[in-house]
Amino acid sequence: MDYGIVFDSQKTFTEQFGDMFSKMPQISLHLGFTLENCDYCNYGMDSKDCYMCSSPTWAENCYYSSFPFRSYYDVDGHADSDCRYCYASRYAMNCYKCQYAIHSYDCRSCKYVFDCRDCEFCFGCVNANHKKYCIFNVQYDKQTYFQKLAELEKESPDASLQKFINFSLKFPRRATRCFQAEGSTGDFHFHTRNCINCFDMQNARDCINTWTAGIESSDFLDCTFVGISSQLYSSIGTALSHSSALDIGCNNLYQCFYCYYCRDCEYCFGCVRLFHKKYCIFNKQYTPEEYEKELIKIITKMQET
Repeated sequence: MDYGIVFDSQKTFTEQFGDMFSKMPQISLHLGFTLENCDYCNYGMDSKDCYMCSSPTWAENCYYSSFPFRSYYDVDGHADSDCRYCYASRYAMNCYKCQYAIHSYDCRSCKYVFDCRDCEFCFGCVNANHKKYCIFNVQYDKQTYFQKLAELEKESPDASLQKFINFSLKFPRRATRCFQAEGSTGDFHFHTRNCINCFDMQNARDCINTWTAGIESSDFLDCTFVGISSQLYSSIGTALSHSSALDIGCNNLYQCFYCYYCRDCEYCFGCVRLFHKKYCIFNKQYTPEEYEKELIKIITKMQET
């Protein structure tokens, strides 16, 4: 609050917000209050014992991963959901003890698999569904599978990965990956309804032009990395918020606009790094009546300029 300013009608909103923002000290990492022993992580929530991760959410013991979601011991992964003991996987979902699982779901003890569903003990497979003991899409019995697997694992990881990549290029690929997406367009939809031109969405409805969002959410427009919220517009990295717009890195907001890294706030406008505040403009405290009058004055000026 020490850096708060009073709105000057002779200057634009953007100019004054920029001046206030540039004078305030900023943090190097966005460590949320619900991150436990995740000192070298950036963003995220409700996670524990993660190291060098970006945006861990409901994750535990994850290392060097980007966006591990509800995952446990996810290492070097990217956008893995509900995974356990997985390594170097990408967009894997509900996988267990898998390595290099890409766009694969409900797989167990698989290595180098692409676009596979409900597979177990598979190596180098592509577009396989409900398979077990397969190597490069060839079916084997259990004993032969493990004999051949022992030979394959003598190769270097780089050689195995390159062989898998070359093999995967022989197969047709899906145009989109959507599951239970009613009236939705875009890609990577899981349990969505009426999400238009959206990507990486889970459990969301009635969204437009939004990327990486969802989880019991609705009514997003032009948003990125938002979730467990409703009625958000043009916001980034915002969660647990409602009826707000143009916010960045905020949690638990209601009727807040143009706010940056604020927590547990209501009726705030143009504020930076405020916690547990109400009726603030440019980090200055107002009464509810003063707030409404000042807000009308600022919005009028913004419409003019």
